[in-house]
Amino acid sequence: MLHKRVIRSLAHTFGVLQLARHLRRGGVRILMYHRFPPDTTGLQRECEHIRRHYHPLALGELARCLREERPWPEHAVVITIDDGYRDFLTSGHPVFRAFDIPATLFVVSDVADGRLWLWPDVVEYTIAHSPRRSFTFALEHGPAQTYALGTPAERHALSSALAIQLTQVDNEWRLQALRELQELLEVEIPQTPPEPHAPLTWNEIRALAAAGVEIGAHTKTHPILPRVADPASIEAEIVVPKARIEEELGQRVRHFCFPSGQHTPAALDAIGRAGYETAVTTERGMNAAGSSRFLLRRLGVEPSNPIEYFAELLSGVRTD
Repeated sequence: MLHKRVIRSLAHTFGVLQLARHLRRGGVRILMYHRFPPDTTGLQRECEHIRRHYHPLALGELARCLREERPWPEHAVVITIDDGYRDFLTSGHPVFRAFDIPATLFVVSDVADGRLWLWPDVVEYTIAHSPRRSFTFALEHGPAQTYALGTPAERHALSSALAIQLTQVDNEWRLQALRELQELLEVEIPQTPPEPHAPLTWNEIRALAAAGVEIGAHTKTHPILPRVADPASIEAEIVVPKARIEEELGQRVRHFCFPSGQHTPAALDAIGRAGYETAVTTERGMNAAGSSRFLLRRLGVEPSNPIEYFAELLSGVRTD
């Protein structure tokens, strides 16, 4: 750990970051955010860093550059936000707007419609609110395991681990598993997600769009597309949210975001037919001239990241 701190200190002291930024000045860094805490200090520091060293670029402008095969500004950075939680409106958007940094927000249409929660939040809420102290549950094709329900921190860690595991199972099995977990853990999910799971409403999304935020689609129900067996269902997850968001906003939806970054050839074909201009993944890295508009790489960041980590990640000095 001390060795890493020494290397980090030297990198920041002797111009390694500046050199790395210069060498990678032609790449586009697409940042991927999810949540925004009430304390915006961390996000303000990140925006100050972007404004000092990079050129903020709208995703729509990047799409035009890629489509027309023309250059974009050096040191380009694009901001994207997944899932559509309300904390983007209250804590994220005001900071990006204050720094005049454009952003693209990806919305799950059924969540905005109030038809469902984001399913990882269902897992988290169920485990957090269960009166049980333990439960036994079997993942798809796996043996039954007994899970302890201890402190809030332990429950949170368990819900995160289970949510990751549920991205690897068949979609229909996952939906059934969510229902079984609620029964096993004796929890009833409220119709409206409470804080901190509250999503943006259509009125709030319209207000963000009117303020200049680009609104993209993040599927209809947020499944992991490679785990959806029915081709018609994959098509619906891509086509339906585009039409639904366009209906609510009265403007064209140009951008798509793969849940967990996972995609299939069928999904890529559907995106092209639907008329999207870009699609973003969670594959880590920068984008260069000639990058596929429908397989754009991103760098996952959060406002809680140490500013040193943020600077190193954007410069390309670190990749983890």
